[in-house]
Amino acid sequence: MAIPSFLNNDVINVENLVGGTEARCFAVFPDGRRFNMGNFINLEAKQDFKKSKAPILGNPGGGNRKGAPTNKITGKVHYNNSLFRRFAQEYQRMRKDLYFDMVIVNSDPTSTVGEQRVILHGVNMDSTVIAKFDAESEFLTEDFSATFESWELDTEFNNTGVREA
Repeated sequence: MAIPSFLNNDVINVENLVGGTEARCFAVFPDGRRFNMGNFINLEAKQDFKKSKAPILGNPGGGNRKGAPTNKITGKVHYNNSLFRRFAQEYQRMRKDLYFDMVIVNSDPTSTVGEQRVILHGVNMDSTVIAKFDAESEFLTEDFSATFESWELDTEFNNTGVREA
C-alpha cells in the first residue's frame, strides 16, 4: 500500500522557527502612556476554557461542552524598575485599580514566518512584589501574573510555518 503524499510532508524547516528572544512587549495605559517592557524575560498569555461534562445516552464517556474562558498571563521580569510597585501603591492609597493593554510582537528577521502581533485588553495584575533582595542571586527577577479581559490577533504569521496536507 502506498503512503499518502501528505504524510511525507511532516518536516518543518528550520527557517520557519521563531527565535525566543526576537520579541517586543509594550504596555499601553489608559492615559495614553506607552512603555517598552523590555525587562520581561518570558511571558505567556493563555486562554483556558471551563468544560462541562454532558451525559449522552449510548456514550459512556459523555460529551464535553466548552464554557466561559479564563484569560491568564504568566511571566518573569527583571526586578529593575518601580512601575508596577507605583501602581500597587496607588491602589493601596486610593483603591484605584489599573487596567491596561499589552502588545506582544514576535518578529524574527531570520524566520520566514513573518510577524505576529497580539493585543491583550484589560490586563489586571494579580500580585506585585513590593521589595526584594537575594544575596545568592546574580540578577533579581520577579514573577508576573495577571488576567486580561479580551484579546485580538492584530497581525498573523504567514502560513509558511504550517502546510495544508
